Amino acid sequence: MSTFFAEVFERDNRRCVYCGRDLMVDFETFMIVEEDHLVPQSKDGPHELANIVTACRVCNLLKGNFTPGNEYSEEKRVEYIAKIRSHIMARRAERMADYACWTHPSDKVTPDDS
Repeated sequence: MSTFFAEVFERDNRRCVYCGRDLMVDFETFMIVEEDHLVPQSKDGPHELANIVTACRVCNLLKGNFTPGNEYSEEKRVEYIAKIRSHIMARRAERMADYACWTHPSDKVTPDDS
């Protein structure tokens, strides 16, 4: 294990910073740990400690190369992560709706049902 990864993993309390998942609950869960760049490298984000967080594979996939639009700064780190978390949770809700269509096809909710 690299020292860099260990430092990020410990700083983030061995949890996904987006969904809060305990990434040490078992070996299978540990295997989905990923480093995520808050500002993606595809958008010129640096590969340095301040720009990297611990994420589970699902959250990292749902985030993609999303950025909240405002410039990242360490002073606004918590706010920046919260905006990314909101984006991820919205994407999770969309995917959950897709999943529900497959698992409960007769329970489709339409706008008229509300």
